[in-house]
Amino acid sequence: MKVEIKEWWGQAQEDLDTSHYLYDGNKFEEAAFFCQQAIEKGLKAIMLTEGKKVPKIHDLVVLGEEVDLPI
Repeated sequence: MKVEIKEWWGQAQEDLDTSHYLYDGNKFEEAAFFCQQAIEKGLKAIMLTEGKKVPKIHDLVVLGEEVDLPI
């Protein structure tokens, strides 16, 4: 696996871990933000795995469409 892909997956996992910590501390808005970040970074890692360029956007719907996720 390419280093860049591993970095995206690692960042996604860190954000997911952070969201769990915040959720357990009743910081729900902050937890939701880090969930969004984790999903975004995971989708970008998938895009790289598929040989696609990573766009500089934060729209989960558009990113999901790029990797053929059902809506």
